[in-house]
Amino acid sequence: MKKNNVRRTLLMAALGSVALMPLLVLPVMVGSFVDHLGLSDSEAGYVASAGFLGGAMAAFYISLRIHHLSLRRLAFIGLGILILADGISIAAAQLPAGAFVALRFISGAGGVAAYASVMSAYAGWREPDRAYGLFMAIQFLVSSVGLYGLPWILPDTGVSGLFALFTMLDVAALLLVVQLPGSDERKPAGSGSPVEWRVILAQTSLLCLLGIGLFEASNMASFTYAERIGVSFGLQGSEIGLVLGTATLLGIPAAFGVFLLGSRFGRYPPILVTALIQSSALLILLTGPGELKYVISMCLMAMGWGFALPYFQAIEAQIDPRGSVVVAGGFATSFGGFLGPALAASLISPGSYGGMIVTASASYIVVIILMRMVSLRMKC
Repeated sequence: MKKNNVRRTLLMAALGSVALMPLLVLPVMVGSFVDHLGLSDSEAGYVASAGFLGGAMAAFYISLRIHHLSLRRLAFIGLGILILADGISIAAAQLPAGAFVALRFISGAGGVAAYASVMSAYAGWREPDRAYGLFMAIQFLVSSVGLYGLPWILPDTGVSGLFALFTMLDVAALLLVVQLPGSDERKPAGSGSPVEWRVILAQTSLLCLLGIGLFEASNMASFTYAERIGVSFGLQGSEIGLVLGTATLLGIPAAFGVFLLGSRFGRYPPILVTALIQSSALLILLTGPGELKYVISMCLMAMGWGFALPYFQAIEAQIDPRGSVVVAGGFATSFGGFLGPALAASLISPGSYGGMIVTASASYIVVIILMRMVSLRMKC
């Protein structure tokens, strides 16, 4: 892993995971908006999607400047924004609805800034597949702890407790910024290097960005309402937390498998197999309520997410090792994260999630086609 050892990779992964906390515990957060703020399922989904929209806009701007930005300064700014937005969100129950939505939008922008600093740093690693695999494993570890533990404490603490926890983690993450590459470790952009927007707008880049964006939209559509689907299947809150926590734990060995395998079997084949499995896993939910069906579907979805996403990111790093396409991928995934819950919210009705499930399942097939076109150009 070059001179950038595993320890440093893991510490940077912890920083990036804090930046992604609203995503990593999204089903529980959406459920808390419903249970403690009195929002409907659809309203809670729209509020959550505001953070992804803010992140998408921030990622778009950062991707056009990433060759010239200090990664440490970028992370400090992002975490500062997170601390402010999450700290004020502690008073969510007393805030006007518009102000709360605006805070989630701002928080999303700050989180993506910190996340982009980590993703751009990994793009320069000698084996980015392995770095992104470790990063994904840490994300799933943090997510599993949150998905399992939060349902036990949120009945007592409510949304205020959730955002107080987010704020404390944001502050702690400031200590990890020093692990990011300094200016002396990054090669300066030479005068002959293509500017960021030219790299991003190349046909191969656009196909890859569309593929990863749609992949994330499909994941997020189902993940946003995973907790609500469990409720509709007759499971209790603690049971759902156990299922989602266990499913997310299984994402850890899946993501760690990327670290072990690297690009030994290429980068497109893992995406192909995973997308087919995830598409099938969602269709299981259409066969009717059943705890075992819910468990199988959630586990397959989480494992597929953890295994495939690092390969998308490694392809982005292959296109531009200085990170512009990887950060633009942050825009694509953030926009997908916004589009997925928003579209899902428009497709559901109380207790009925079939339209969302069918749409998300079909989207994985489109992803396969898009990434095949990329693989033919990149020979990956």
